[in-house]
Amino acid sequence: MQPSSPFRSFIGDAVLMRGPTGNLCRPSIYVDGQKMVYDLDAGRSLSAAVPLRTVAAVEVYRRPAEIPQEYNMTRGDNEGMCGVLVFWTRQER
Repeated sequence: MQPSSPFRSFIGDAVLMRGPTGNLCRPSIYVDGQKMVYDLDAGRSLSAAVPLRTVAAVEVYRRPAEIPQEYNMTRGDNEGMCGVLVFWTRQER
């Protein structure tokens, strides 16, 4: 038996999670507290913005009710409905 994970898929730079209705969707991404937009088609990849060697911690919020206020979008769109991933990076010296 494998441990359960909120990540349904991690293929290259595509991160998908299960949304509240059970569908696969892309979570909102924050890096060091700042909203990040990554678009594979436009050449902006997650791994380029957050190289694995720089990651110190990752916070995973799977449902809107779990998302802290500073990452909770309330604009009326579906932002954050799929969950939120927050990456914290090491400060290079």
